[in-house]
Amino acid sequence: MIGVPELSATPSAQPLLNQGVYARPRHPCYAAALLGVCAAAFFSNRLALFLLCPACLGLLYGITRLEERELAARFGEEYVRYQQRVSPGCRLKRP
Repeated sequence: MIGVPELSATPSAQPLLNQGVYARPRHPCYAAALLGVCAAAFFSNRLALFLLCPACLGLLYGITRLEERELAARFGEEYVRYQQRVSPGCRLKRP
């Protein structure tokens, strides 16, 4: 959760998280962060926070793309199957 596997020189035995909160959306933490910024903008009604929403969306999109590449390299075929099974965003319909 704090980047240790990414910075470690030796591969970790950390399993791919695909249950619980990660069972449907691939990036629930990033979705929650974006929702929090947008909620703060609506509650405070400040222009600066409204301008931060699209900037945050672009930043999180870039981070997500980099993370997708890193996870595919680390977990291989298991992550590719997970990508095909799970939506990048929230999916409301049942599988």
